Amino acid sequence: INKDESIHKINLPEEIHAIFGEMVIQEPQQNIVNSQIIDDLGKKLSSIATLKRISNNPIVTSKETRDTDQPLNQIFYGPSGSGKTYKTISSALEIIDGFFPEDFTEAKKRFDYYRDVGQISFITFHKSYKYDDFMEGVKSFISEDSPNQTDYKVKSGIFKEITSLAKVELVTAPNKINFSPEDQKVNFFKITIGTKSRERDDQTLSYCLDNNHIALDLLGGIDYSIIENTKDWEQAKEEISEIYFYEQSEEEKRLGIQAIYYFKNFMKKDDIVFVSNDHNKIIAIGRITGRYEFFDIAGIRYHHFRNVEWLIKNCNIPSEKFYKNKFSEQIIYQLNRDTFLMDNVTNFISSKNNRKRNYVLIIDEINKGNVSEIFGESLTLIEPQRRLGQNEELTIRLPYSNDEFGIPDNLYIIGTMNASQNIEVFDQNFRRRFDFIELDINYDLLKFKIDGIEIDKMLMKINERIEYISDEQLRIGHSYFIELKDNPSFEALKNTFKNKIIPLLQYYFFEDIEKIYLILGDNNKKDQSLQFVQQKKINIKNLFGNNAKIKNRNIDDKNLYKFNSPNDPNAFIQIYKKTESRI
Repeated sequence: INKDESIHKINLPEEIHAIFGEMVIQEPQQNIVNSQIIDDLGKKLSSIATLKRISNNPIVTSKETRDTDQPLNQIFYGPSGSGKTYKTISSALEIIDGFFPEDFTEAKKRFDYYRDVGQISFITFHKSYKYDDFMEGVKSFISEDSPNQTDYKVKSGIFKEITSLAKVELVTAPNKINFSPEDQKVNFFKITIGTKSRERDDQTLSYCLDNNHIALDLLGGIDYSIIENTKDWEQAKEEISEIYFYEQSEEEKRLGIQAIYYFKNFMKKDDIVFVSNDHNKIIAIGRITGRYEFFDIAGIRYHHFRNVEWLIKNCNIPSEKFYKNKFSEQIIYQLNRDTFLMDNVTNFISSKNNRKRNYVLIIDEINKGNVSEIFGESLTLIEPQRRLGQNEELTIRLPYSNDEFGIPDNLYIIGTMNASQNIEVFDQNFRRRFDFIELDINYDLLKFKIDGIEIDKMLMKINERIEYISDEQLRIGHSYFIELKDNPSFEALKNTFKNKIIPLLQYYFFEDIEKIYLILGDNNKKDQSLQFVQQKKINIKNLFGNNAKIKNRNIDDKNLYKFNSPNDPNAFIQIYKKTESRI
């Protein structure tokens, strides 16, 4: 297919034939794109998970919203090594892209890309994980103005951050523009309007957002519309200086003159401006639509305005999601386009990508945290019917920032936990809000041999013994051995047992080595060199003599155990093959 774009929508049957071969496709009506053909193709490809990478572009663009059968809230649980991490990656990509690449290396690359741009977040719960880390909290920091002074500010947690990103998708679709990242004529600017600490400045910000303006708080009540609109810095600096009379330091004067120069002369129609009020967050993105204007508005301290078309507003997006460098405290300046995460900018503001994107929060070891305390009041909001845009949508007022908070229906939450951990650790309010999906061990993935050792049969026998000895679901999953399929060496198998399986069994049975001795079938091995756990019986009479006692208690014979790393495949074969029992 000869197309100039790196990736494009496939509409014509001959295009589909060229890529995928013969398929039964009805001819579309004249001048009408048969979207049902594409939808059916997408469903078929998704169901068999065989879609290959078509271009080098890591984002698959489409004008249709991607539907998914994935629950909004789900928890994968199963034995250790049952593929929960793999499942979270595949589910996250199916939620975002609508398919999961067959090549896991490609899948992981896509997964990492979405993490970089903020579309996927991954966290692990633990006992010390708190609401402040998840939602928001007050954090201390060293003041940039006074190094000896400690300041405090509200910091968003990871859940609030990804919720803010997902929420933007609900409001940007009608406002997206014809934007191309290759258009070198479009410049990008950062401007600060208001601060969290000054109420009047917040009134100015609200006014700007409501009335399609950006505003500049510098140079007082002087109308600069009389000076030329020249882009020549030296000329503009001279003209502005003639009417700039405030008693300030030379550096402050330079910054002030430079600010009005950027705001009045250098910004042009169609340039993009990122609005911030604390240098770390983007609260709005707009496109310049008008010239400089001077207003004297009651209750508004700012006087210098320009009209904008708001593409995104009332958001709370970390600046690093768009810009690799931290925003400077300078009031207004031009941003370096080479420092932008341009894919993210394009996805948010370009009409070429007008579908609502999905977001995924993955919480590993979700049972290890106090979920009721960590989620707090947001636990109610994650219910599907309470999401933004639903009939029963619900919002709350957050305690520290006083921000209104709601959860959009394009944010998916995936948790993982080992089956050995009782689901009852969650209270009923939490359990009823999640789908619990059990992942079992897939022995079919292990149907291969290493030096005559049948890996699937060996693991199956180990798990049967674990289940018998333990009342809990403490089995060992297939993931511990899956890498051996590509590296079927006996040495690799030995290392897996020594470094992974034996330590896991020790964790399962609290160092009760006698149980491990039975689980690995060492009690049936006549040759001690084939045992993973070697047993030595201590005869008390030989060691201490007759009538040995400690604190009036007789000392009994005792079995001592030590671990061994057998260097014979028969040690592994005899785990599952019946041999003559030892007496």
